[in-house]
Amino acid sequence: MRAHAINAHLYSGRGAVFNHSTTSLGIMDGRRYRGSTMKSLVAEDDATNRKLLQTFLLRYGQCDIAVDGEEAVNAVRLARQNKQSYDLVCMDLRMPKMDGQVAIREIRKQEVISGALKPIKIIVTTAHTDSEDIAGALLAKCNAYLVKPIDIAKLRRELMVFGLIECMHSGNPILPFAFELC
Repeated sequence: MRAHAINAHLYSGRGAVFNHSTTSLGIMDGRRYRGSTMKSLVAEDDATNRKLLQTFLLRYGQCDIAVDGEEAVNAVRLARQNKQSYDLVCMDLRMPKMDGQVAIREIRKQEVISGALKPIKIIVTTAHTDSEDIAGALLAKCNAYLVKPIDIAKLRRELMVFGLIECMHSGNPILPFAFELC
């Protein structure tokens, strides 16, 4: 059974961030996952990709959305001010107002200024595979780079490597290197 909550944060003249959260232990494909308290943000201008990522991430906790880099930076700043920082941000590179690389650099700058002890894990989710985009994202200090269409198994593995989720089989945690079992 799941408890659901939907919230909206409106920013005068700057848009809105909507979130939906669940509080149950995630059950997926016959497997159980711990980590349903993860707080994530999907920064994506394409509605289909945004919905795919949000639907997947809701299994593990709260998932907010932003439709451009500027909204993402504002959402991260607001969450930190409210002492409810994100664990994960999935960031598209090509978005209106502020692209993903600039948004990642702004988020990392906010972390330095605020003295954040636990940096947010940032996964770039993009269709761009050229070396300049990859190098730019890595220089901006993303933690991982996934190419669209997003392979959910690869995303799940990244979350496990980051320690954000833990796959459970018969009540026993699976070691992070045993990805093929999850």
